[in-house]
Amino acid sequence: METPNGPVAYQHDETLADSLSGLEQNDKVKYEYEEREYEADGETYTQLWLTKIEKVI
Repeated sequence: METPNGPVAYQHDETLADSLSGLEQNDKVKYEYEEREYEADGETYTQLWLTKIEKVI
């Protein structure tokens, strides 16, 4: 998604499938996300996960 700070990639799961399928490119949205940390190969990584998204009219 394009944010005020530039493009950002968010992970999501099937719970948001209906919300995401109704969106088109350049739609304005309101969303919530959380940061999830995980470890791999001795490194800690942070992923951004969408928890809610809706089109702004």
